Amino acid sequence: MTEHSICPVSKAKKLNSWWRKMIHSPKRLLKKYIRKGNTVVDMGCGPGLFTLGIAKMIGKTGKIYAVDIQKEMLELTKEQINKTNISTPIEYILCNNSFPKIAEYVDFILAFFVVHELPSMSEFFKLAYQKLKPGGFCYIAEPIFHVNEKEFQDTLEIAKTTGFKLKEFPRVLLSRVVVFYK
Repeated sequence: MTEHSICPVSKAKKLNSWWRKMIHSPKRLLKKYIRKGNTVVDMGCGPGLFTLGIAKMIGKTGKIYAVDIQKEMLELTKEQINKTNISTPIEYILCNNSFPKIAEYVDFILAFFVVHELPSMSEFFKLAYQKLKPGGFCYIAEPIFHVNEKEFQDTLEIAKTTGFKLKEFPRVLLSRVVVFYK
């Protein structure tokens, strides 16, 4: 596997730009997998594009774990949420390893443009599988400009060895995407 660098906070503005909100609309991409009241992990939440979109989808009866390796990204996510009237419970987790330590089981795990940055994909998928409820989904999107087809296929194989089952390959602009289920 190729070692990839972590997206710096200096690029956070691009991650929440109007064009990204259009091509990577959380509601459009995730509505098939997320329901009101779900518990969700937004792995590598960055500046909050998906955390905000998911919060609107799951409502105040759901819960989000917004996870990032960079404290500044978590602060930007908090700022985004604080600008709204969203009352969804959100726990912000600074995580320096492959998956956060959370007590409860979750309905959905999102890792959008982040798995290639993790120190151990196998550890991430193992722990994610353990925390996902039966019937839950794990949505992995990787950027085509950082992750080539072979690397993506290797990622799929690692996920399958931990027990994940393949659901589908959604088409998402500039991305290689897979949805697994448990």
